Amino acid sequence: MRITGSLALAAALALLAAAPAAAVPATSRAAAPAAIPSVLLAGHCLIANPHGQGPGAERVSPNGIFSLQVTGESVDLDENETFPDGFSAGTWDWWQFLYPTSGPLNDHDKSRFCMRTNGDLVLTTSKGKLIWASHTAGSGRHNELTVRDDGDLTITTPAGKLVWSSGTTRTIWIAGAGLASGQHLVDRYREQFNIAPTWLIMRRDGALVLERAGRVLWTSGTHVSGAHAELLASGDLVIDAPSGRVLWRSRTRAHDAFVELNCGYVAMSSGGHRQPHWHEPPGPQPVC
Repeated sequence: MRITGSLALAAALALLAAAPAAAVPATSRAAAPAAIPSVLLAGHCLIANPHGQGPGAERVSPNGIFSLQVTGESVDLDENETFPDGFSAGTWDWWQFLYPTSGPLNDHDKSRFCMRTNGDLVLTTSKGKLIWASHTAGSGRHNELTVRDDGDLTITTPAGKLVWSSGTTRTIWIAGAGLASGQHLVDRYREQFNIAPTWLIMRRDGALVLERAGRVLWTSGTHVSGAHAELLASGDLVIDAPSGRVLWRSRTRAHDAFVELNCGYVAMSSGGHRQPHWHEPPGPQPVC
């Protein structure tokens, strides 16, 4: 599944505000090819090409799930989940930063996404006009931009200090993925349209909660401190107490099931079928 849409510059800058990173356990997947690293080093740039692929225009997370691509029309971060049998759970553009439409379009054909030696991450046109910046200049001369396995984009100093984060996570689970106590998933895609992000949070009090704009849309109603959530190979989403006792179960047994966080709801589908056979909250899915 690929989602596209127009994006105003101001909305894009709001989308890129720094946020804490969330860790999500990685699923089994072949590592990214060695030719495409996960890190953009200080003094190096990604230079746009029409397809946004290859070492010169792309960075890929070590687990191969997330890719950062510069196409000349946009900067995309894609999530590509795949089952062990090769079935694709989806391709999700959870960040699509479209360039401003003002000015000659050919200015963007060879646009540059650069990790400058002054510590700033910038996007410029082929003629050097600034489109976007992380505003981290002065934080370090050898900063690195990393596409992480958990879906976050980060800028760190050589000492490992975090100076900027996209605050993005996975939005799709396949079997074996889950949330530990205190972790979360967030769907930030629609922030570019000024729509509040949707959060799925495994609270420390044991409740799995779906929230948007500060409103609880759904909760598992479980309350055992330290509980965690996991999608099983059987297709059941479960919440387990630290002791291993099952506190809640979706009862959605299905082959090749995957859970997807979307705008205002969380849903489970299976195999090649995109229509969910379980979703919360119940009723018509929100239109965002």
